[in-house]
Amino acid sequence: MLTMRRTIGDEALLSKTLLEITDVAYSAFYESISAQGRALALTQPDVSDLSLTPSHVVLDHVQILREIMGVYQSSFLEGEDENEQVAGFEKILDIMVDPAIELVTAPHRESSRLGAKWDQPVYVLNSLSYIETALEPFSFTRAKGASIKTLIEGQVSSLIEEHYENIMVDAHLHQVAEVCSNHKGDEPLSRIPTMQPAELQVVLRKFSIWLSSPDVVEPPRLSQLTVQQLRTKIHQTALERVAHAYGTICEEVKKPQNKYEAASTLLGGERPFGQIHLLRQIFGIDDE
Repeated sequence: MLTMRRTIGDEALLSKTLLEITDVAYSAFYESISAQGRALALTQPDVSDLSLTPSHVVLDHVQILREIMGVYQSSFLEGEDENEQVAGFEKILDIMVDPAIELVTAPHRESSRLGAKWDQPVYVLNSLSYIETALEPFSFTRAKGASIKTLIEGQVSSLIEEHYENIMVDAHLHQVAEVCSNHKGDEPLSRIPTMQPAELQVVLRKFSIWLSSPDVVEPPRLSQLTVQQLRTKIHQTALERVAHAYGTICEEVKKPQNKYEAASTLLGGERPFGQIHLLRQIFGIDDE
């Protein structure tokens, strides 16, 4: 069309006819992909599918988008301005990508087929990562990809927080760490029931046992995340916070005003023996 207009001019009958045909084709195309998006929004979740990977409807939808992006990229003219390329596809991305994002993030839709509370954020993260990966090879999708990355970062932050809380419970440090964090100094820690030496020794023994469990290396809650990099980031960040919490407990126990007799002996009786650097080694975390 552009070549024809340059050859015979905009006012030529053939150019006008081709422009009208092009407008009709564009209208039909946009209506087609809009209908695709509307159909996606009305899709009922498959309750028999218990996997946490993107659903078949999302996979099919993204595959259609991938094919459209490939065709669009192949139509570029040599030396064509990149801003024009981006502007030419922006509407298509909004029509195709936004309904997919809405489907996988809506808590009352796709999540109705999921089980445990932990499943929903994992499913959302897997689905958003899949969509982002599909857009990544195409330079004209960067803005939309950046918006998806922001959503992914929000999901990762939420998972880190929840994963940390779960680890603290599994490792039996949750209650002790909470008492230490909220301690105002009005009463020595050693006088508080949950922080008395005998009770604290039991907690430290349970923590030591947990340190020998496979969950430290391969947490089952994260096993269904499809992106290894995100699994590592979530787990390592949560473990960093666990190490910090253990360090806070040790600091509080060692304070003279908390009146623990032989505090070093109490802490040193169980792994990691009150040694933060040793705990970080067990966690596979580089020293700060």
